[in-house]
Amino acid sequence: MRFEKNAGGNWNTGMRWDNKYVIAKEANEYFIIDDATGSVGIGTTEAVNSKLDVNGNIRIRGTGTSLPAADASYRGVMYLLQGSGGQPDKLYLCMMKSDASYQWVLIARGD
Repeated sequence: MRFEKNAGGNWNTGMRWDNKYVIAKEANEYFIIDDATGSVGIGTTEAVNSKLDVNGNIRIRGTGTSLPAADASYRGVMYLLQGSGGQPDKLYLCMMKSDASYQWVLIARGD
C-alpha cells in the first residue's frame, strides 16, 4: 500500500522479502514487525533479541499521582509519578517478589 503526498515523501506499507511487515518513507524503514516472532522494531530495520527494539528515545508520560495496587497485570510495567509542589518525578517498575507477590520498585528519582 502506498500513501502519496503532493510534495513528495511517499509512505509505503507491506511485506518485505524476509516476511517482515514494514512501514517506510521512501527507502527509510521506520517500523517493522517480524512475522515469525511478532517482534517490533521502531527506527530500526530489525527487532533484535527482544519483543520491542527502539532505536531512539522513548518517552514515558505519567498522569498519576499515586501508584495502582501492584499485581500480575502490571508486571513489567513502568509507571511515572509526576512530582509537584517541590517533589521530584519518580519512575517505578512492577516486579514479582520471591514469594510470588508483586511490588513497585523505585528505579529512578528526578533529584
